[in-house]
Amino acid sequence: MIYRLEARLGVAARCKVLIVDQEKIFGDLLASIFPSDNFHVFNASSSDEGRRLADLHAPALAVIDPSIRDAFELIDSLRSNGQTRIVALSAYPDALETARTRGAHHLIDKKDGLPRLAEAVRSAGFNLLSVGKPGRILVVDDEPDLRKMMVTFLSQRGYTCQSAESGFEALEGLPQEVSQMVVLADIMMPQMGGLELLKHLKSRHPRLTVIMMTAVCDREIARRALELGAFDYLIKPVDLDALESSIVVALTHDEYQRRPWWKRIGA
Repeated sequence: MIYRLEARLGVAARCKVLIVDQEKIFGDLLASIFPSDNFHVFNASSSDEGRRLADLHAPALAVIDPSIRDAFELIDSLRSNGQTRIVALSAYPDALETARTRGAHHLIDKKDGLPRLAEAVRSAGFNLLSVGKPGRILVVDDEPDLRKMMVTFLSQRGYTCQSAESGFEALEGLPQEVSQMVVLADIMMPQMGGLELLKHLKSRHPRLTVIMMTAVCDREIARRALELGAFDYLIKPVDLDALESSIVVALTHDEYQRRPWWKRIGA
């Protein structure tokens, strides 16, 4: 079942999500991947607060750090109702393993970042894209077959796609308005490499989201790309589902950042 904003008999419903993490900043970051027109997110910094919110709102999805105090009692409580999908997210492998034995549906290491969380949320059947505006994608790669494959895949998923075979072509075709847009750029391209393209893109549009792709697993290149403002760094051959998860996070985070600050608080 896909949970999404749909008008049915004139009634719109938002999926309720509970996030329980003692680091409020991290909880707010997690909340940023859930578009506000699809989801109503409740943040808690303790298991007790999480249980109160769960009793009050009956969330369909819960993202919980199992390393916090009394987290397993909260997981047991949510599991008992049979209505909540549980994602355990922690930096501690032992806590994740215990969460698995207590019935958590998905386990995620915190170091894997938001795209991994988005992948788990989507695989659980929750649609992370805002209805009616799935986003625009510009694919920049000098390999025509790969470029065509990504455009075909993403177009079938509802994205508006365009492509370019070089950095120069990408810069020429870039629109003035880049909100809800993601650029997928290969690192190794002739004439203008991906890092040079990234610098030009970010100088024109500092908030533009750029995801870099490369067939070479090089820590220094990855570090440099992130320093220049890349949102993510993917290794070829790119797993298309993982690619879409990264795009979903990028688009929802972009939407979140563009909201007025008072709408982000308690989103």
